[in-house]
Amino acid sequence: MRAEIVIEGGQARLTKPVYLKPDAPNHISIEIDDNHVAPTRDWMPEEMKAVHAEPAPRKPACPSARPGSLQEALNELLGELARERPAASIGDDYQLLTEAMDERYHGR
Repeated sequence: MRAEIVIEGGQARLTKPVYLKPDAPNHISIEIDDNHVAPTRDWMPEEMKAVHAEPAPRKPACPSARPGSLQEALNELLGELARERPAASIGDDYQLLTEAMDERYHGR
């Protein structure tokens, strides 16, 4: 099999996901012509810093609550740990609960 790899910002990534079997090798090598490899350095040029700059971490939103509600009390209790929960269906919640219970009591 051939897989296409794109190198962006010095990192290689597959253009399409490849799902390997459990017994597949966990170490894969690629060859790059020496003419295309930049010399190693422990510094980064200024023009490259802007490309590789990490965006500022986004602080998760605190759940909105009406004054005097249970959610407001939970937000106060949790403080910085209070987070807006992503939308999930009842089925998703049940599946997550079932998996957690299996892991807890059946050691999976």
